[in-house]
Amino acid sequence: LDKDTSGLIITAKNPETEAWLQSRFKKRKVRKIYAAILAGVPRNRKGIIEARLVRDPRNRKRFTWTDDDSRGKYAKTAWFVIQTFGPYSLVLFKLYTGRTHQIRVHSRFLGCPILGDPIYGQKDPRFPGATLMLHAKSLTIRIPGKKKPVRFTAPIPRRFKKTIRMLRELYT
Repeated sequence: LDKDTSGLIITAKNPETEAWLQSRFKKRKVRKIYAAILAGVPRNRKGIIEARLVRDPRNRKRFTWTDDDSRGKYAKTAWFVIQTFGPYSLVLFKLYTGRTHQIRVHSRFLGCPILGDPIYGQKDPRFPGATLMLHAKSLTIRIPGKKKPVRFTAPIPRRFKKTIRMLRELYT
């Protein structure tokens, strides 16, 4: 997870389990769902973004996208708008790949950066103290010894709930 992202993280207790977990992620056998509050509303209610992510040549801390198949790393994200609040939206993201800053770059690609994102967004006058409104909501993985995948979830943090409550007061 990016340092400002809240939510679920999985870790291993020993090197064997770590190697197994790494292989599950590498083979894309892990389902990851994130929630985000966006500063903007995507044009469509749902969609899939596929783009290659590359370092931004003007800022080494940022990534951007390219259509050039010879550059960057392939990234795929599905998104679904849960609710809109005037010029803001609550969106779920499903990751098919796990690239650095993937959701943050793809949100920017949609023209709707994540609220409170200091790298890809802008200070929001309504929420000047907002931190990155990105939350790792669930992770589904098959655990050794289990026949069916196990779904782990992390509750929505208070800062998310507080922001959503404020948005509802402003826009409903």
